[in-house]
Amino acid sequence: MSLAVVACPNCGLAVTRKNGRDRQGRQFHQCLGCRRRFTALTATPFSGYRFPPDIIAIVVRWYLRYRLSYADVAELLAERGVRVDPSTVFDWVREFAPLYEAAARPFRHGVGGCAGRLLQPGPDPGTHTSRVLENHAGWSKRPAQVRPLCRQRRRPR
Repeated sequence: MSLAVVACPNCGLAVTRKNGRDRQGRQFHQCLGCRRRFTALTATPFSGYRFPPDIIAIVVRWYLRYRLSYADVAELLAERGVRVDPSTVFDWVREFAPLYEAAARPFRHGVGGCAGRLLQPGPDPGTHTSRVLENHAGWSKRPAQVRPLCRQRRRPR
């Protein structure tokens, strides 16, 4: 039995040893401090699922990105040699879609380049000048005359 450098998800101790394999062939480790057995997926959201995290990730991505039905996603996987029931796809989407959306949230941006900008009334009537707001104490509150608009020029009425 060899020592491995895998941290225990229970106590955080990095001294573990290999201790067999599970039914899917994943390596079991045993913490030498608390004697708990775990795999590399134990502390992740993918713990307890039979399919690899890569399969689950691509299923959820296909469903969210291409607006496919659960049966269509299961059929696409069947074409690639992975048999999955549509109800399993539903369970994965219900479980993992909020996690992927939360992970993607910091990378989202507005359409049209007006994200983070506030438009102030310009010098000419009917025009606006944009000013990018920075996160410092002077701009913690919006002034009353500043409105969040994306157009640089108002349409005539």
